[in-house]
Amino acid sequence: MKNDDQDDPVLGVMLDLARALENRQYYRNCIDFLAQRGVTHLLWHFTDDQGCAVILPSVPEAASPHAYTADEMRALCAYAKERGVQIIPELASLGHTVYLTRLARFRHLAESEEMFSSMCPVAPETRTNLRALIGDVASIFDSTDIHLGLDETNFGAHPLSKAALNTRSRTDIFADHINFLHGVVTGVGKRMWMWADGLLHDPALAAKLPRDIVMCNWRYRPHEPAETTQYLLDQGFDVVLCSASISSQQMLFPGERFALPNIRSLREHSTLTSDGGGRVLGHINTVWTPVRYLADSLWLGLDLSVTLIRDGADSNVAEAIAKFGQSFYGLGDSRAFVAACEVVLELSPCRDEWTSVLTLAQESIADPEKMRVITVAAPRWADAAALLEDSVRPAVHEHHREFATFVLMVELAAHCYATAAGLEHFTAAEALRAAVEREHLLARVDAVWDQERFADGPRKYAAPIHHFDADHLIPMLRRGADRLREVAAARPEERMLPCSE
Repeated sequence: MKNDDQDDPVLGVMLDLARALENRQYYRNCIDFLAQRGVTHLLWHFTDDQGCAVILPSVPEAASPHAYTADEMRALCAYAKERGVQIIPELASLGHTVYLTRLARFRHLAESEEMFSSMCPVAPETRTNLRALIGDVASIFDSTDIHLGLDETNFGAHPLSKAALNTRSRTDIFADHINFLHGVVTGVGKRMWMWADGLLHDPALAAKLPRDIVMCNWRYRPHEPAETTQYLLDQGFDVVLCSASISSQQMLFPGERFALPNIRSLREHSTLTSDGGGRVLGHINTVWTPVRYLADSLWLGLDLSVTLIRDGADSNVAEAIAKFGQSFYGLGDSRAFVAACEVVLELSPCRDEWTSVLTLAQESIADPEKMRVITVAAPRWADAAALLEDSVRPAVHEHHREFATFVLMVELAAHCYATAAGLEHFTAAEALRAAVEREHLLARVDAVWDQERFADGPRKYAAPIHHFDADHLIPMLRRGADRLREVAAARPEERMLPCSE
């Protein structure tokens, strides 16, 4: 697990600034928090289809509102470096490049308007522009590495790509693009990282690439077999394992139903070796799409992910929760906190369940098995919220704001589950009361967003790409409130009993 450039394995976290920016102080707090836990690397996912979180000199118009200036970014890198944390920038350079192709001067390079589109890899302008952008990144970030994305690529719709595919294979075109990028990165004295999914989908690609590219193997299922990591090692690549605390499948808290088993299973890959020359360099836990959650609700999740990676998959979670409660919130007796958090981790829902209770769409909560799970979970969420509010809050001595946000999200889950469980039988008055309660919670979430982020941030209320509508917490909560008011308006005052055949 050794890297020639460092004595210790990579222990890292990835933050997604491209989808939504937190305020400046949050990132400094996060660096402090992670450094205290031995984190060595912070992967800075600052470009994606939804935006660019750093003002790059070659294309300043691509920057999102409130993006970091070059000098601000240099200062943050220095702040992190003083604390033993290296910030590695990720510049999307084929797929996930709508941050460029939405601009007038790059629009003609877009492969298509479809999701997971790309820039045309064979257009000469693509290379010219990416060379300039890599130069910008190298001049701003002092890390030894640059991550160039290259995941979820989809090319072939652009006229130049179509023509190229008549005479060359998709594998060769993709390999040429990667090799060009590798030459630019090494030319500015950096080492190239990339996401590894392209090699796993097209095994022929591996043979065409330099072996000094670090492959980031992102695998997000709860139980990930080791074959993909072993394949990359056997091909001679160094590998960084990439699990996820927050992903498209678990958007509220990292829990025992998805994210924590995923982290544990990837942690087990760290012992793999190979005669092919590849090494496991370490592990980076990814946190995707901040519009799904409130940042101050995730400190425990960050702590647990680092603990499982640093100390091993068999780490005692209850002990880790207790230690976190004592060190972060200043709790003396943390037993009530542990009990409440164990329920949160056990119940933390996966995507379909969470979107169902958020929106209360009739078709989404009609399934009897889904409703059984929701009905059983509802009182347990309520008990966890009450325990945090009544027994833990009076004992909190530090980070009161962060604790309040954590409790808010648990209260929100308790409300959503209770309304989903009772919706079928609500009277008009009960549905109206539930709508008012949800709107009150929505206002509190909205206020925390403004505190953590930016009130005029472009991602607060809407996704720029329709596929991501369900990932936006505030609009989803609003849909649920609207649904409750629809129910209240449609039902008579007497209690609605279920019909019998």
